[in-house]
Amino acid sequence: MNDLGDRFVSRAEIARLAGVRRPAVSNWERRHPDTFPRPASAGEDGTELFRAAEVVDWLDHRAIPANARENGEPAGTTYGDRFRAGLQGGAEAAPKTPAPAPDTLVRGVEQALAQHGGTVSPEHVEMLLALLCLRGSRPEAWRALSSAAAGTTPPEPTELCRRITSDLPVRLSPTTLQTWQEGGRSLVEAIRLIDTHGTGERSECVAAFDHLIEWAARTGPARTAGEFFTPPSITRTVTRLLAPSVDAAEVHDPFCRTGEMLAAIVDTRGVSGRTRPLRVSGAGTPDFSLRLARLGMDLRGYDPADLVQGASTPSEYTAPLRRKVDLLVTNPPFNTRVPESPRNTGHWRYGPPPPHRANFDWLQYAVDSLSADGRACVVMAAGATFSNSSRERQIRSAMVTDGAVECVVELPPGLFFPTGIAVTLWLLRAPTGSCEEVLFITARAMGTMATRAVRSLSEQESDAIAHEYHAWRDSGGTGGAYRGSPGFSRAVGLDEIRANDYALTPSRYVSPVPETDSAPARKDSLGRLSAKLVRLHEEAARIDAFVESILRRHDV
Repeated sequence: MNDLGDRFVSRAEIARLAGVRRPAVSNWERRHPDTFPRPASAGEDGTELFRAAEVVDWLDHRAIPANARENGEPAGTTYGDRFRAGLQGGAEAAPKTPAPAPDTLVRGVEQALAQHGGTVSPEHVEMLLALLCLRGSRPEAWRALSSAAAGTTPPEPTELCRRITSDLPVRLSPTTLQTWQEGGRSLVEAIRLIDTHGTGERSECVAAFDHLIEWAARTGPARTAGEFFTPPSITRTVTRLLAPSVDAAEVHDPFCRTGEMLAAIVDTRGVSGRTRPLRVSGAGTPDFSLRLARLGMDLRGYDPADLVQGASTPSEYTAPLRRKVDLLVTNPPFNTRVPESPRNTGHWRYGPPPPHRANFDWLQYAVDSLSADGRACVVMAAGATFSNSSRERQIRSAMVTDGAVECVVELPPGLFFPTGIAVTLWLLRAPTGSCEEVLFITARAMGTMATRAVRSLSEQESDAIAHEYHAWRDSGGTGGAYRGSPGFSRAVGLDEIRANDYALTPSRYVSPVPETDSAPARKDSLGRLSAKLVRLHEEAARIDAFVESILRRHDV
């Protein structure tokens, strides 16, 4: 089995060593009563104990979702890897770069990609994702397909494509099918590689699916990568801000890209111990991204039909969302144009956005879509917090005074693969009619360079941002005074926001931590540097937004 001997662990220790919250362990027991280890002993206080050897064997078959992996944990890392490393030297001593075992499903996918050298096309990616979906969600159909491919005379690629599409609820692109039908034995080899690696459990297929999408975004054309994928450190931060705060009946993403924001919410709830049924819905564009989102939802056990064709702005929707949702997450395209003849303007409760920038089209749509206790998190270009457009300033001020804006989080630049543009997270709620204060969090100093061009937030940094938001919300619910964290967060009243012309740039309100020096000259210098830093941040974001709009206009 392994070399852990007669070591025993409690449920709390399992959670700590595996890096999950305590309810996740109870959730695993409830969902897998036939395979999860049974208590083998009891402590002096009566606490049930499990054999560590049996626990780690079970956790070895549970791959960590992409949005839950820590920095340095490659795709294919399992909860067993974390657990074992924690037992050997404490959670803090866990190795940062564990290598996936040679037979993991991720390794099989990588070998299938290697068949095509450096010319992997979207069609190759789509078919491999379809195969992962089939293996993880329809085991009987997969066994029939893999048995046929493993035979001495496997069916022709045309017949294999027919079998794959007949068992999937998502229609693949005709170009994808043609590419693989003309690829000779490539499809047979891809099926064999995916079948002979890993255990094929749904969680492992999900991990391999997420790994392949992230790989495609990183290696694809720079202009399209950001349109089609939200990096894991952003989705992780969004879910930790929102998921614990609302026991949602439905989560909706009006611009779902490849479904990564929805998937992060679903995966987080899967290890949180929550059992309330969750409906997942959304809209997406272009067709390629929407198909991948549907495959990902189907693999996770959700109806792919609830993801429908969308548009680049909500005012273009022919069929706007009629129901109110508890949870809305989205990373919409930045600074796109509002259509000259919008079809859907019912959500413009605070006024029409300027025709050249649809940022406040999205923000108003998010507010209008929420149920009475709902929450939204919208990833938005930093320029939306301070733009001088009269229309945007009017909408921004109306949203604040109506109580629709709870919190604005300033993230570091460089988190997206193709661009260094700085972004913010807007935490929104259904309007209350008044505003007492808004929480501002500045995380511009956070993150480390994952590559030469891309920055990433760590698991601990995402937790720190979420903790600040939840501490502020908890203080409001208990009547306690929220003090904030110097240099990181501050709750600001309406009068101060009004005095700043309703600018919502967090670094305007959160001053850097002063050094221990009471000399007046030093204090004056720090004040001047702080004001200059705010101006530079705003100017950098304005330039980023301007360059981004030029690139989109000229399609380069």
